[in-house]
Amino acid sequence: MKHRGEFSVSVLREYWNQGIASLLLDEIIHFAKSNSFEIIDLQVRSDNVSAIHLYQKFGFIKMGTHPNFFKILDNEIPFDYMCLKVR
Repeated sequence: MKHRGEFSVSVLREYWNQGIASLLLDEIIHFAKSNSFEIIDLQVRSDNVSAIHLYQKFGFIKMGTHPNFFKILDNEIPFDYMCLKVR
């Protein structure tokens, strides 16, 4: 499994749209390439359009959706699985 990596990114709302997540993704991808990773995986809320757009901008593709990945009270929240081939 050392050919794969998984990460998560969270930026406080007051700092959105300032390029912070893009800088973090640049560093994560650089780290993965420098350490011979082949694939990077992530999960993202299916309704987080901004994050999904950002990941797609970096080349991540959607592999599928988990319909009840997360639960808040009685609300089941679907998450998308995404991956990037870095090599």
